[in-house]
Amino acid sequence: MFLLYNIYIAVCTPKITHYQNQWQRNTAVAQEFIYSPKAENIIVGSSLSARLNPTLLPPTFFNLSFSGGSVLTGLEIIKKTGYIPKRLYVETNLIFRFKSTKMINTLFYPVWWRVKAYLPALQEKYQPLNVLLSKSFCSKQNSQTPARPKGPKRYRDSKRDINIQRFNLMMKQRKAAYAKPLNTRNLKAVKRLIHYFEKQGTQIVFFEMPIDPELANTPQAQKRRAIIKSIFKDPWLPLPDYTQYVTADGHHLTHKSAYNYTKDFLNAIQNLYLDK
Repeated sequence: MFLLYNIYIAVCTPKITHYQNQWQRNTAVAQEFIYSPKAENIIVGSSLSARLNPTLLPPTFFNLSFSGGSVLTGLEIIKKTGYIPKRLYVETNLIFRFKSTKMINTLFYPVWWRVKAYLPALQEKYQPLNVLLSKSFCSKQNSQTPARPKGPKRYRDSKRDINIQRFNLMMKQRKAAYAKPLNTRNLKAVKRLIHYFEKQGTQIVFFEMPIDPELANTPQAQKRRAIIKSIFKDPWLPLPDYTQYVTADGHHLTHKSAYNYTKDFLNAIQNLYLDK
């Protein structure tokens, strides 16, 4: 049965749209990068850049951003595979967040991680429950018309409603976090990994995901940008016009705004190289 299931995955390549939890989704994204042909342009970031719309990203791009994760985790994964990308697009919003050592150790467990390249049924993405959940959801979507969302227009898109009270509560928590001194304990690790790829010939491009304007203009956010620019001489994409996007909680873009920013992100990349 195990061999037949591996054959089924290899032949049918079922589309997985649902996972059992956030950790499993992150692991599946990482394994897809490890075991698939490598893209020359790789995005590394947190849950903020994980919201970039995948349908708009060209085939030459791979988004190695993790919900609740960090830039450091993505950079460490790339390094451990031995792959040297042509370009790395590095999100700066949460660049100093800790890497997930547990996740990295699980992904690269000696010998076993190489076996998974030949037996996809062992990969998180293709756990039977994920296949069943994805098929069930697709069938349900095909048989039903989504209900029209209700709620305040500013915090609404085609996917979900944003409760104003919840938004205000989240913003209060975000403002409190941004009022604290900037934590740069992982600065050395960031420098080590980025300089490693620079020495290998990878072009580094920094970018900042749109967040609520009240957070984007705080002293903490300004200091973070200043530190990065003082240490790294790599180019930046232009900072976004924060007023043009809507967030669900001060940090994470709604689906509609994420779609719009993905287009702006790709246009900014195109303009960066046209200028040269």
